[in-house]
Amino acid sequence: MSTAQNRIHIMGIFRCPPDMPRDTFIEKCELATDAIAALPCSRHLLKYQLLIPNRHVDEHLETLGLPSPQETVVAMMEFRDIKEVDALMADPEFHSIMEGAKGDVKLHIDSTTFAYDTITKIDN
Repeated sequence: MSTAQNRIHIMGIFRCPPDMPRDTFIEKCELATDAIAALPCSRHLLKYQLLIPNRHVDEHLETLGLPSPQETVVAMMEFRDIKEVDALMADPEFHSIMEGAKGDVKLHIDSTTFAYDTITKIDN
């Protein structure tokens, strides 16, 4: 068992509003992600990923008695240290983008965002 704690990792899990088509939600999340990535303070980002669920394993999930996945988008950021996170979080343009996303795709409803540690069990 190993843990990677030498970097700061942040994950946001955002659920698609029930009244919005999945493709529209994904497109709007991509636009917000692109806008954040274009900010000068984002130059400190080591990695910025948008994870879009697909349906490749839905059948297997059903055989295990698990529900089909909810329509979500996951955003993952990786920084060298907390000072770089502080710079992004203090940027007024970042706040503006996030406020716009809250109004446009309701990112603050049924979502969760957190920093996390990684515990690797297998790393082939």
